Amino acid sequence: MQTTTKDQRASRRFRHKCHLVCSLIHQEDCYTVIKKDHSKGGLSFRSRLEFRPGTVLCIRNNACEIQSLTPEAWEGVRSISLAEVRWCHEEKELGNIFFDIGVQYKDMAL
Repeated sequence: MQTTTKDQRASRRFRHKCHLVCSLIHQEDCYTVIKKDHSKGGLSFRSRLEFRPGTVLCIRNNACEIQSLTPEAWEGVRSISLAEVRWCHEEKELGNIFFDIGVQYKDMAL
């Protein structure tokens, strides 16, 4: 289990559960994760796999139902993004091990 400092988002979070697809950079394997919430600067999700802090992921919002979001909650919704894992907490639920993970969006300046 990897643990770093507590989450310190600068902007408001919006709870919104849906499936996302993530992959490690330069790898073909994709993993389905469940988004828990998002903000302007990042998001958190639950995964069966552990992703260590500092890992950069490509996260895709393929079929996530977003029509139900309020206009204010649209802030921070991205269809695809690179994001860095900031924290990872092991959780046990009904005898299964999951990882709650927080990521920060990477700015992609051109």
